[in-house]
Amino acid sequence: MDFRKNIRSNKRYNAVFKVEYDSYKDFLIDYTENISLGGTFIITRENFKIGEKFRVMLSFPKIIKAIPLDVEVVWTYEENFDDEIKKGIGVKFLFNDEYHKKKFNKLIEIISRKYESERDNKIIKMLFYHSNKFIKSSFIDIIKNINNLERYQNINFIIRNVENKEDIIQDFLLEDFDIVILDTTLLNIDEITNNLKLHKDKVIYIGLGNKEKKSFDFHLKKPFTISKIEALLNIIIKANDFKV
Repeated sequence: MDFRKNIRSNKRYNAVFKVEYDSYKDFLIDYTENISLGGTFIITRENFKIGEKFRVMLSFPKIIKAIPLDVEVVWTYEENFDDEIKKGIGVKFLFNDEYHKKKFNKLIEIISRKYESERDNKIIKMLFYHSNKFIKSSFIDIIKNINNLERYQNINFIIRNVENKEDIIQDFLLEDFDIVILDTTLLNIDEITNNLKLHKDKVIYIGLGNKEKKSFDFHLKKPFTISKIEALLNIIIKANDFKV
């Protein structure tokens, strides 16, 4: 499809999105594959039209300060999958002058070289939700600390944190996850996990909490210690081949 025929002059510079990547590889794949002109894919529930322009704050590991970039929508995506709406937009990056364009392209070269040097790494994507904010933050921190250990230097654990329990299924459909980690104290938790299993197979389900549920493959009981979490991850890693 030739999107150029549908480009409009609408502008939305007052809209600012934060585009945050847990892995530079995710960003590089978006940049090189989804947008041929150099850009990224943004998951959003807002309605955008082709040709609209706005600003994003691009953030990913190794970059402490977020990078502001103006973008233009070049394609939109929406799919109704069993009454669950998946929406997103593809954007290309806009630059005011050659200096900033070259500076950003230099950054892309650095990321590309790092990607090539670690292309044999395993990527394990996790969808995570827990109703207790303290448990949520501490569990995510433990996963990140484990990932920083030298023995896991060839593995990238990517965690997608679900903010609201109502969004579990919708967020699950947006990406290909290897592991789903959920709070077993949630109401209708078996119904939720069984619903997820209808959409995708080959996903490992981990329940957090002392209530054991049949719909989970593994259970982690309190306290959620580093040693217990690492032991379970080792079992999963050895039993499965994760693709880059």
